[in-house]
Amino acid sequence: MNKIIISLFFLVTFAKNTIASDLSFACNFEEAHSNGSINQGLILYKENKLRYEYFSKDLFIIFINKKGTFLYNNKNKTTKPFTQTIQVIDQMMDIASKFPDIPSNIRQDDIDIKLEFNKSKKFIKRISIDSNRAKLSLYLKNCNLNKPINNLFFSENPVFRYQ
Repeated sequence: MNKIIISLFFLVTFAKNTIASDLSFACNFEEAHSNGSINQGLILYKENKLRYEYFSKDLFIIFINKKGTFLYNNKNKTTKPFTQTIQVIDQMMDIASKFPDIPSNIRQDDIDIKLEFNKSKKFIKRISIDSNRAKLSLYLKNCNLNKPINNLFFSENPVFRYQ
């Protein structure tokens, strides 16, 4: 769970600090973990709201909106606030706030972060994180920038299916 939240908060912070606030996007994602496991899903972003949804029904949906951060359990159809504090998130948010004046390789405390951008250098295509808590790569694929997304898909209660 920590690995996922770390990547997610970095991505949200990057979007907040580098992209116009009226931008919205939808991307497929693939998380490749150091133990060989891979998770796939969909990420939606609009006006500082985010939905990070796994395709596996055994996993969950993460919502970030003006009310906070929430986890939706696909199995029992319940939502709960996510209140865990992860120190590495603060460090990554600080790094992201300095964009575009950051190198593609960053070392801060015990965290190594590598960023890969698409060919136009306007969007991230891969985030690699190597720390004591997380070793993973987050790949963003088939991104549709400026895609109109209805606000109801960022609601944690009730949860609406995105298609």
